Amino acid sequence: MTIIDSKVQKVAIEWFVRLRSGDCTDEERDIFTAWLEGSEQNQSAYELVCRRWDSATDVDSSTLDQSTPQDESLGNTAHRWRWRLAIAATLAAFAVSLILTQSQAPIVYETAMGEQRRIQLEDGSTIHLNTTTELEISITSDRRTINLEQGEVLCDVAHDPSRPFVVRVGDAEVSAIGTVFSVYRSTEQMRVAVLEGKVAVDDSQGSENLPKGRQPVLNRGEQLILKRGAVVDTAEVVISEIRISPSWSKGLLSFQDVPLQAVVAEINRYFPDKIQLGSDIQDFEVTGTFNLRDRELITQTLAQTYGLFVVKDDNNLILTNGTNEDR
Repeated sequence: MTIIDSKVQKVAIEWFVRLRSGDCTDEERDIFTAWLEGSEQNQSAYELVCRRWDSATDVDSSTLDQSTPQDESLGNTAHRWRWRLAIAATLAAFAVSLILTQSQAPIVYETAMGEQRRIQLEDGSTIHLNTTTELEISITSDRRTINLEQGEVLCDVAHDPSRPFVVRVGDAEVSAIGTVFSVYRSTEQMRVAVLEGKVAVDDSQGSENLPKGRQPVLNRGEQLILKRGAVVDTAEVVISEIRISPSWSKGLLSFQDVPLQAVVAEINRYFPDKIQLGSDIQDFEVTGTFNLRDRELITQTLAQTYGLFVVKDDNNLILTNGTNEDR
């Protein structure tokens, strides 16, 4: 199914109504023709409106075009206006139905390694996709759902109590309560960080650690890490202050007391060539903010800050204590 931008679809509906209003001028028809020929998406949108209208009503479109105040077959003025209002009401109901039907079609978005993308939703919410991310967005009249297949998403959610905003990660659901939060998914874990507002996390279907009816609520500045165990239906859940800040949308990587191995793993998500740790390095905690656009600068900064050395091995960079034979 071809997904048509909702704004284009609304314009197509407006033209459909205007052309059948009986008041459309020749100049407006010329403008419509120019719009229609402006893009294939415009044509697809208008064709979809026409198809839906034909299937939704038995009223012949040619009759509608001829139903103007000058049409003597319609009788007096009051009768003609009642006829117009009936058509307008039918078209309005049809338009709402069409928009809702169109909005139900999920859309898949992807980013490559090192790529980031910003998506503006109709409801005013903003979705930022981080490196190597794949997700599916489904917006309906009663629910806003993001299925996160892999990677990381930062959500700035518009408040709408009538339509819950949920990020699904396998069996787990992260529900926004009017907020800004991020969700990261890898094969080993899910990480949720809240920058504003609150979120509720429900993993009752996938973890005996979160029994049904018990949903941890994260407040601003908190993160939750859910690590899947080797045994089915078990998981380790840790709630703490945010350790890895979702500042990547601003081109930064920020860490607060994060083990060096985890810091390096996080950095390596953004680059095809990796940073490695020498066998002589014992793990320690890292605190700092780095520019994620420059892998070599990040590595040099880590080395200078913590008294390490950098060894180049082809395109990889190795952090050592200076006792390796490679140095």
